Amino acid sequence: KQTIGRLVTSHPLFQGTTIVELREAGHLPQSLAAAIKHVHTPFMLVTQHDLPFVRAVDVFHLLRSMEANPALKHVRFNSFQTKVHRVDFHIDLRIAGPLPLVPLTRTFGWSDQNHLTTKRYYTHFVLPAVFKAHKRPFMESVMHQQERQTMLKKKDRRDELHAKGFGTYLYGGIGDEPYTVHTDGSQRTPFAAEAEALYVSPVTCEALG
Repeated sequence: KQTIGRLVTSHPLFQGTTIVELREAGHLPQSLAAAIKHVHTPFMLVTQHDLPFVRAVDVFHLLRSMEANPALKHVRFNSFQTKVHRVDFHIDLRIAGPLPLVPLTRTFGWSDQNHLTTKRYYTHFVLPAVFKAHKRPFMESVMHQQERQTMLKKKDRRDELHAKGFGTYLYGGIGDEPYTVHTDGSQRTPFAAEAEALYVSPVTCEALG
């Protein structure tokens, strides 16, 4: 806590940061519910401390695309190659509405890894569903299970339901390499130390800035 406080007051990348502390222990849904109260913009970039970006992304044109197309509700920056995966069990290049200004891949998988979304998506869709499921659930498990079941059981309406509800996409095209990496605070993954070194390097910070 003291280290974070020092970063906020001394590091230029953290200028203007607000620290929100929970009154009691909670999981990611409780943290986001508290933090969202301080968000005064339509869009939110949700990131986690152990998922640093390792490739540059065109956030400007992604935002313009999401403004023009409300079907783009949740754009994730993958921590693994964009291909069929346990979470992304179905991917394709179908885009409902105006085509985006950046490459996107539609997925029927929901993940809480780094993503660009809207405040309304969380306040009106995600958090109500998660809190209804259980007092302190894992948000990712609830949302992914709901999306998977909806897409598999209602195949005749899944394009409509995806566009109006879940709106999940991956940044980049099929086959793209990861845009983020899971450093794993315990350093268990074989590339964790290397990824951590890359993340804190001045070159990376400059590229992502």
